[in-house]
Amino acid sequence: MKDLLTKINNTATQKFGAKYAETRAQKLYKTSLTLKEERVEAAKQGIENGVAIRVLVNGAWGLLLWALLTMQFWKAQFQMPAGWRSWQVYG
Repeated sequence: MKDLLTKINNTATQKFGAKYAETRAQKLYKTSLTLKEERVEAAKQGIENGVAIRVLVNGAWGLLLWALLTMQFWKAQFQMPAGWRSWQVYG
């Protein structure tokens, strides 16, 4: 996990020229209970993974919050759209 987060930060700063990049990940184990008239109607357990990326590019802040954290996903995010010479920043 640490290697993936480091790669995300390095890509933001080296490839896209971010002056600042911060990446945080979280794995949350949770249990949800549904109550009806003071009785448990349903119980559900699960794991949620997520990541937050904050960058500063050309004086503009960007924030991405995402629930999917796989290397294949991030490689796809770092591909430059066809015909672009640089990433465009709006803000």
